[in-house]
Amino acid sequence: MNFGAVFINTKKGDKNVACMQLEKGLVKTNIMKTGENASKYLEDLLASEKKAQDSKLCLHSAKDAPLPIFADLIGNTKLAKEYE
Repeated sequence: MNFGAVFINTKKGDKNVACMQLEKGLVKTNIMKTGENASKYLEDLLASEKKAQDSKLCLHSAKDAPLPIFADLIGNTKLAKEYE
């Protein structure tokens, strides 16, 4: 597989989008066991993930994920019209 790195140009300099997601706890790093094709930004990625783990953000939180609530609009035409 081929991978790329995406950077956003900010006032403080270029910021890696993957690092931004890792710092918020939205994603986890996936390291190949063989070490092949490792990102040249791997140290930054792991450091960002460590920040989220220490802060217990999102995926690293001990809390249970919220249950999704769905509204079935097909069976109830009155409710469907209210959403319209």
